[in-house]
Amino acid sequence: MFFDRINNCDNDAMPRNDLDSRRLYSLSNYGLYLFLFKLSVHLTRIREGVDRA
Repeated sequence: MFFDRINNCDNDAMPRNDLDSRRLYSLSNYGLYLFLFKLSVHLTRIREGVDRA
């Protein structure tokens, strides 16, 4: 997954009425905060010239 390739789409592209029944998983509050922390570190890291893929 490439987090440095940020895209957007129209809000009407996702059907909202059956979203709860189609959900595969959800994050707890701790998991959400950990994900946001890791994402922010990844997106704000200074480029060192090292390929970390």
